[in-house]
Amino acid sequence: MALYVIQARGADQASLERATIIKDGFSWPAFFFAQIWLIYHRLWIPLLIWILAEVAFALVMLPHVAAGTLVAVDFLAHLFIGFEGNRLRQAKAARRAVLVGVVEGRTRDAAEARFFDRLLPAGGLETQP
Repeated sequence: MALYVIQARGADQASLERATIIKDGFSWPAFFFAQIWLIYHRLWIPLLIWILAEVAFALVMLPHVAAGTLVAVDFLAHLFIGFEGNRLRQAKAARRAVLVGVVEGRTRDAAEARFFDRLLPAGGLETQP
């Protein structure tokens, strides 16, 4: 089972209903489609760093290294985004939200259900009239 980090802007019902739920672990879509994945999640600074690093590598190192080196470096960059992509999303969410909880679940929906099941008996949500 995977761990999911839940971040919200507050502890009231409206904030918890709009909470961000992010898987903690490797992201296959980020590994295979790194640049598109960064754009989709609006991670502009990591995308800019990615582009600058690729351009710098192509201009400075490519003329002096073997052809297979570019493939190896690109694979390692994709692997890095696969491992750290969800942490980048968590860091972005942490700028405007607080950590509400960490739950375990097979899927995102199962983790969300487990979080709210755990929260409801404790009286964590208050209904508004």
